[in-house]
Amino acid sequence: MRRPRLALTLSIGMGLVLAACASPSGSHRESAGGQPSVPAAQSEFPAASQAAGSGGEAPALANGSWTGGHGQTTISGALSYTTDAPITIDVSLTKDGETILAYNTDQAFVSIFIRSIGQTPFVASVTTNDWDAESRTCQLSYARADDHEIDGSFSCTVDRLTWMNADPQPTGTITLEGSFSATR
Repeated sequence: MRRPRLALTLSIGMGLVLAACASPSGSHRESAGGQPSVPAAQSEFPAASQAAGSGGEAPALANGSWTGGHGQTTISGALSYTTDAPITIDVSLTKDGETILAYNTDQAFVSIFIRSIGQTPFVASVTTNDWDAESRTCQLSYARADDHEIDGSFSCTVDRLTWMNADPQPTGTITLEGSFSATR
């Protein structure tokens, strides 16, 4: 039972660190040719203006908790995995222009970040006990995005893969696709 809690803590901690560290200026490193990479600890992802296909501007949402919803993801390519879970209400919220939506199970933690100010407008990640896959390069569409409901879908190429397994790390392009909803 300790490993899923550790993975949740790592997932939430990574999101908070990414939110605090993202900067529109400075040195940025992108994966070449859509290949997943494990960037050095000091490296950053592209800023919003550099993230091709990041879905444009994120909706400005009022502060508060998200109390209902559902998320589904499919990872394909060099890595295969699927998730399907209700929203995790104790960590899904909007505060000061950043929305964090979590769809967690005992096996995986799915995090969706929607930022309306200053940073990459959309980030999707899936964390298991063996790996963490994250993307800031996504095609995104919202069926609805307001203070009462968010309903969207996305298709991303994984920008960063952190491998925490003794088996060889997969090579090649990894795609992360899914849909998410949240209500208040």
